[in-house]
Amino acid sequence: MILIVDDEPTIRALLALVLHEAGFLVLTAENGFDAISLSRSHRGEIGLLITDITLPGMNGWALAREVVAAEPGLPVLFMSGGCVESELNGYGRSEFMAKPFSLPSLVTEVRNLLKEGRSHEVS
Repeated sequence: MILIVDDEPTIRALLALVLHEAGFLVLTAENGFDAISLSRSHRGEIGLLITDITLPGMNGWALAREVVAAEPGLPVLFMSGGCVESELNGYGRSEFMAKPFSLPSLVTEVRNLLKEGRSHEVS
């Protein structure tokens, strides 16, 4: 299951639709606080967090720290139109996609992160 967090309803819905059509189970949240609540109620079921970095109330960096602290090893895909990839230091298994990005590249990145996660669990 993938948890998508973005405060823009259109972007959130589009990402959810694309990933659902690619065969993934998807949860969505519009802010960090709702995402933390969802992650707690679906503990152990979420295999990937996808979050925008610029969120109201709690940014994507803080959200990722909170969720990954409860689910160590959870991969995170950060998205932003105004951030640089170098800020990823300290987030373990994470990747960054600059907005705008193509939807096929999103699906590819998601598959790569989830595949890496499975290989880490088996080891």
